[in-house]
Amino acid sequence: MAASVWLAGHAHAEDTQACVTHYKQEGNFILGRRFSTWGEVATPQPQAFKQIYRDAIKSGMKVISSDKDVGALTLEQPNAGTTFGGNDDQVSLHWDILVEENGNGSKISVNNSTPPSYSVSKKHEMTLMCQIIASGAGKS
Repeated sequence: MAASVWLAGHAHAEDTQACVTHYKQEGNFILGRRFSTWGEVATPQPQAFKQIYRDAIKSGMKVISSDKDVGALTLEQPNAGTTFGGNDDQVSLHWDILVEENGNGSKISVNNSTPPSYSVSKKHEMTLMCQIIASGAGKS
């Protein structure tokens, strides 16, 4: 999985606490799930967006769309695995990231959806989302 190597070791305790607190999971294994969280960083919005964009490319993610002025970034995680009981076709996952101005820093929101019968652990999703937020904080 490309995203599983995203910034390994870059999530620091001070960056992940809010990320973990705001983490939500909706849906279920049968119908598909939606994961989301957000966190605030001291990095100004343009710089945070640029760092996340750069680290996404380095990790093997594909940029589907981006708007640096708005702070919106949609990424594709290609070949993220297969669904349970399905064929051997690889599933690609989409990640939506929004980097908004927040005083002198930024608020970074991360969302990801998985298809029906796609297995992923809460810990994996939370860790990756927190690493994305840490990337915006310049922890790379």
